[in-house]
Amino acid sequence: MSQAGSQLLPSGLRMQAYALLDLLLTLSELGRQLTDLDYDSMIIRMIVAEATLHPLLVTQKKQTEMLDWPELPESVRASISRVLIAERANLPRETVRRKVNALIECGSLEDAGHGKVRGNHLLESPAAADKVASGVQAVRKCMMRLEAASRVADASSNQVRLAHDADAIKHPRKQA
Repeated sequence: MSQAGSQLLPSGLRMQAYALLDLLLTLSELGRQLTDLDYDSMIIRMIVAEATLHPLLVTQKKQTEMLDWPELPESVRASISRVLIAERANLPRETVRRKVNALIECGSLEDAGHGKVRGNHLLESPAAADKVASGVQAVRKCMMRLEAASRVADASSNQVRLAHDADAIKHPRKQA
């Protein structure tokens, strides 16, 4: 029952929101466990890793033979500027500068020169493979929840449609 004067939420919305929140929290925790970093540093690390891998995995010239190599050649590893990291992370530039320098010092990032950085070879550790597998499992769980929410929304939509059709049968409009 809805409160007087308020509209109902779209069907399945709360289920979808919960599925996505659970996924984000699970992935954040897995990332924290893998890197043992504070959240700002972890976000920076993820932004740099995505930028580093982008040419290999997203560009039109995918280098599929390299996907399982333990180390990637410089030619397929991109870099990203601290300014762009700050923009993507929505963090102050000074915070990004300090955290990137700390990440370079501890070996989590590599200085690529000209104010840019790139990710290192984090996936080489056995712990990384375990965390990636757990992350994939979390995504599958989220997808199942989203599919269930979609079925609830479809069922609700069908009920509304049936109620409308029944009302139209009971009260046909007069044709002009």
